Amino acid sequence: MNEITRRLVAGGWPFARQGDVTAIAQERFREALSAPPVERRSRVIARAVLRAARQVGPAAAPALLRNLPELARNRADGALVTVAAARHDPLFQARVREGDASREAAAWPAAAGSYRAALDLYPLHPGYWIQLGHVRKELGLTHGAEAAYRSARALGASADEVEQHLLFVCSLNGVELGNAPLQTGSLPLDEPPIEIEARALWETFLDGPCEDETAALLMRLSPKRRLVEHLLDHPDFAARNRGLLAMLIETGGL
Repeated sequence: MNEITRRLVAGGWPFARQGDVTAIAQERFREALSAPPVERRSRVIARAVLRAARQVGPAAAPALLRNLPELARNRADGALVTVAAARHDPLFQARVREGDASREAAAWPAAAGSYRAALDLYPLHPGYWIQLGHVRKELGLTHGAEAAYRSARALGASADEVEQHLLFVCSLNGVELGNAPLQTGSLPLDEPPIEIEARALWETFLDGPCEDETAALLMRLSPKRRLVEHLLDHPDFAARNRGLLAMLIETGGL
């Protein structure tokens, strides 16, 4: 029994601080995900997500739900946790409804903004990367659409859901579809990238906006290890990261 559990037992669950309740809910969530599978994985995860949300109560549930994908064992589980958690998040659902209404009205820029705002809450949601890809395609943003569809593909969207749309925008962009990205190891760098990660890496290390065409190019580099190697080889990397390189040299990292 860990310290958090002892405090909860000693003080009584109703009197525990919210931070303790959240911590114990996260701990039990991890335990549920690590248990030997006895039924379909998505059902196990859906129940674990709902149980965790109920444990912390409605006020704390949204923050907990948005954190749960980070507790998953791997990217595949993270996507399943995301889909389950997003169903119970009122803000996510509101942003999706706004996006759907704008899409039905052919208000494409507003739809793109709403779907992107929803993905800011749950970036591992394959379904809404697909929706964002559709909207960008309607806007003629074919590189942005490619990056979104490749994100959905990296998160395990089925071929029926995404392949024909990705193939279409790739043909417009003059590039090959390429093989489906694979998890090549157990480290985060071994995962296929999603658009948010690709843009963040570019903007962090090359200190400038990541345009759609650049984002699409980066998304073609899988796993993330290849993407990082591409950034390291960029002619501007050394000039823009002198402090980082000096620290790595000093600490023996290079």
